[in-house]
Amino acid sequence: MDGEETDNLSEVTANSQTQAVTSAMPYRWWLASDTSAAVGTSMRAFVVPLLALFVTGSAAFAGLIGTIQAVCTQAVLLAGGIVIDRHDRARLIRLNGWVNCILLVALAVTTGTEHLHAGVFIVASILFGLAGGLLGEASDAALRSVVPQERYPQAVALNEGRDAAIRLAIGPVGGFLMGWGAGSRWP
Repeated sequence: MDGEETDNLSEVTANSQTQAVTSAMPYRWWLASDTSAAVGTSMRAFVVPLLALFVTGSAAFAGLIGTIQAVCTQAVLLAGGIVIDRHDRARLIRLNGWVNCILLVALAVTTGTEHLHAGVFIVASILFGLAGGLLGEASDAALRSVVPQERYPQAVALNEGRDAAIRLAIGPVGGFLMGWGAGSRWP
């Protein structure tokens, strides 16, 4: 075979393997769930410190909020791996979603009632960090049970590419939302 035939064969093989991974219904459900969680987590990581900046007027405090969350996540990440290995991953994924939803609704309510202050941000950051460390990796751990073993490396590669695209897109999207909301009343 010459070089052109080899390239065409590898392209056909790669396309058929990618289609095989993405065509499976359990993988589609997992992908939709994990993508929405990744977008939500990335937006929260952008919005909560920004909201802290608007409320307190302190860039240092806004940075501290992100730091508190990261430290709490890292502090319980190992314990989170043990929890994820010992419990139903689907249930942990749902629990993580509900915990984040409840915390974000609580932040929205305190914003709307004008009771949002530095202490609320600190508590929320600790809780977000603990939830992320204990439950946040359950979705990635569940991937192994969603796809066949021979397709697992491709599924991980697709997942990593998708996560990278979300990380790249979230800054401009956050900037757009910040510009769009510039005329709004901030707390």
